[in-house]
Amino acid sequence: MTKARLAIGLGVTVGVLAVCCGWPDYSIRSEGNPDAADADETGGETGIVDATPYDVPTALCSDAGLRSGESVACACSGGPVDLDGGDVGPLGQQTCTLEGGLGACVGCPPTNSCDGVIAPAGMTCIPGGVTVLGASNPGACPPSGCAIEQPEHSVALSRFFLDEREVTVKRFRDWWKNGHVTPKAGDVVFEAGEGITVTWQASWTTTEPTLADATNGATWKGEALADNDSLPINFVDWPTALAFCATTSTGGRLPTEAEWEAAASGRAGRLFPKEPPDSRNTPPTAAMLPCGRAISAAGGADCGPPAPPVAAPDRISTDGVYDLAGSVAEWVLDVPPPGGLGCVSNCYPKAPGVDPILFVNEVALRGVRGGAWNDTEPKKLRTQARDFRALDTRVSSIGFRCARR
Repeated sequence: MTKARLAIGLGVTVGVLAVCCGWPDYSIRSEGNPDAADADETGGETGIVDATPYDVPTALCSDAGLRSGESVACACSGGPVDLDGGDVGPLGQQTCTLEGGLGACVGCPPTNSCDGVIAPAGMTCIPGGVTVLGASNPGACPPSGCAIEQPEHSVALSRFFLDEREVTVKRFRDWWKNGHVTPKAGDVVFEAGEGITVTWQASWTTTEPTLADATNGATWKGEALADNDSLPINFVDWPTALAFCATTSTGGRLPTEAEWEAAASGRAGRLFPKEPPDSRNTPPTAAMLPCGRAISAAGGADCGPPAPPVAAPDRISTDGVYDLAGSVAEWVLDVPPPGGLGCVSNCYPKAPGVDPILFVNEVALRGVRGGAWNDTEPKKLRTQARDFRALDTRVSSIGFRCARR
C-alpha cells in the first residue's frame, strides 16, 4: 500500500488519508450502495456514499485497489505521523477498515482522555473524543422527531472540566458580596473551534437574582442570608451566569451545547443520563424519571423544587456530574439556529465540527439545557432536548453550571 505522511487531526486530509479517532462504541458505516464506494479498479480513490444520519469526519481508506472489508494502517495521535517509520504519537497506530465505502479509526482511544488528569476542585473531567449529538426520536415529537434536534451528527470535542453540581446559592452569594467582578468589554471569554471567539460585550451587565418570596420559587434571599446555601441558584440571567463563571476561575465560562450534551449522554447516546447507551431515540416516559433520578414534575408531582444533591447516586452521570436532568435547567453558551425553536430543517450543522459552537453576539436568545423541576413533560428533560430563551430571562426554572478547558 502507498505510504503517506499525515498531519493528524479530526477530519483533516493530507495525502491520501484523513483520520477520525472515535469512541470505541461508534462504528461508522454508510447506508448507500457499497459497490458504488469501492475503489476504482484502475487505481483511483475510493468514493464516498451517503453516510446519513451521522455525517461524521471519516477516513478515506483510499489506497489504490482497496475494497470494502479490507484494511489499511492509520494513526490516532495528536501530532504528525510518518507511516514510513517515523513517530506515530502516544496513541500509536490503529487499523482503518473500509466499511461500505467509509473507513474510520474504529476503536481508537479518545483524542485526549482524562487518565491521570486532576480536575479543579468541584469539577470533573470530561474526556475528549468524537460523539454523536441530536436525535431523530419520533416518540418525543411524533411523527418524525423534533426538527430542532436534527440531523444527528458527530462532533469532535477536546477534553474539558465541568462543575459536578449546579452553582449553589453559597457559591453565588460569595461572589456577589465580594463585588461580583465582571469581565471588561472585549475580554475573551472563550475561544471555540472553527475560529469562533466569544468576547464580553459592553451591553452585557450583571443583575442580582430575584429575591425569594412565598410564591416565586426563588432560592436567593440576598447576600447576607445563608438559608438556602446548598440549593442551586436560580433567577439568574445569562450574562450574570457567564460573568460568574468567567471571573471565579481561570478560563471559566458556560459550557457549549455540544459539551453539555456530551456530558449528559456520557458520549454514548443516552436518552437520559441514567438510561442505557444508544437509547437516544427511545420514547421518553415518566417511568424513566423517578424523583431519585430527576427532580422534576415529569417524574411525579411529589418531586418538589430543587434539593441538595446528597445521597442521590441515581442523579449522577457516568462522569460524576449531578442533575443533568431536572433540578434547574442550565444556561449554555450557544445561540439558536436560524429560525430558533421554529427551525424546520438543518437545525444542526451537517458538516463535522471540532469544539463547535453557534454564536453570534447580535442574537438575543441563548441555549438552555436539561429541563427543570417544574417541567411535566419527560421529553423536555432528555439529553438531546434543546431550548432557547432571551438572555435576560430570570425564572425559577433556570440556573447554570460552569465549564473550563
